Amino acid sequence: MSQTLEKLCELHKHRVILHRLKEKARTTTVAITAKKKLVVRLKAELDRLAGTRKSGQAALDRKELEARSLQEKINKFRQQLNEAKTNKEYQALQNEIKFTGIEKARIEDQVLAEMDKIEKQAGDLDRAKAAAAQAEQELASLEAEKAAEVEALQGDIRKAERDCADLAREIPSEAMQQYDRVASRHEEDALCPVLVEGEGNGDAAYSCGGCYMRLTENVYVKLRGNHDELLTCPTCTRILFLEP
Repeated sequence: MSQTLEKLCELHKHRVILHRLKEKARTTTVAITAKKKLVVRLKAELDRLAGTRKSGQAALDRKELEARSLQEKINKFRQQLNEAKTNKEYQALQNEIKFTGIEKARIEDQVLAEMDKIEKQAGDLDRAKAAAAQAEQELASLEAEKAAEVEALQGDIRKAERDCADLAREIPSEAMQQYDRVASRHEEDALCPVLVEGEGNGDAAYSCGGCYMRLTENVYVKLRGNHDELLTCPTCTRILFLEP
C-alpha cells in the first residue's frame, strides 16, 4: 500500500476520533442547552403572568373607583331628598338613587369577578416564580456538574484538531481534496477495507467493505503495489485500502 494511502488511513482514524469527541461534547452540552431554553421559556411566562396580574389590578382599581363614585352620587341624591321642594322633584331623586344603585350593584359584581381573577392570577404567578427559580437552580447545578467534563473534552478536541492538521500537511493536496469529497458524503465510512475471501486457493473474491459489492482482482493488485493513486469503489465511491 502506498505511503499516501497509509498516511490517509492514519488521518482518517484521527478525524473519526475528532468527530466522536465533538459529538460527545455536543451531547454533553445538549442537556445544558435544553435547560437554558426552559429557563428562558419560564421567565417569559413569568413576565407574561406578571403583566396580566398588573393589568388585572389596574382594572380592579378602576372598577372600585367607579363603584365609590357611584356611591358618592347616591349619597348626594339622598342629601338632596331632604331639600326637595316638590313631590315630582322628590320622585325624580328617588329614581336617580334607584338606577344609580342598580349600576353600582353591577359594577360591584364586576369588582368581585376581577378580585376572583386576580386571586387566580396571583396563584399562577407564584407557581411560575417557583418553577423559574427551580429551573435556574437546576441549570446552575448542571453547569457546575458538566463544567469539568466539557473543559476536558474541549482540550481533547483541540489536540485532535492539531493532530489532524499535522497529518493533513503530509498528504498531497490532490489526495486530500479527493478524500474530503468522499468524507463529506460518507463521513466515518469514507475509507473502507477490501474484503478478501478464498485467498490462497486460487479462487479469491474481493469486495468493498462498505457496500459489499464485488471488486476486480486488479483493484487488489494495485492496492498491494506502491501507487499513489487513490482507488475508490465504483459502486459507493468510498476510498479503498488493505488491512494489515
